[in-house]
Amino acid sequence: MHDLLVALGLVLVIEGLIWAVAPDTGRRLLEIASQMPNRSLQIAGWSAVALGMAIVWLRQLSAKGCYLREDAQPLKRL
Repeated sequence: MHDLLVALGLVLVIEGLIWAVAPDTGRRLLEIASQMPNRSLQIAGWSAVALGMAIVWLRQLSAKGCYLREDAQPLKRL
């Protein structure tokens, strides 16, 4: 649950930065997106979902000490 709240917080920070730092760019991006076909937006959206899930899955594997190779050594924490 803690990780989910952290992830949600990061999404809000990134989304907020777009509007706080470059509102005109945000408007242009919205205009461009509104002109794109739905299928292109769906492909981009599902690609982002798949990439995000892969990142979370790989992070969870490494946190549990699971590695893709048997001879892999754990990473040292900073």
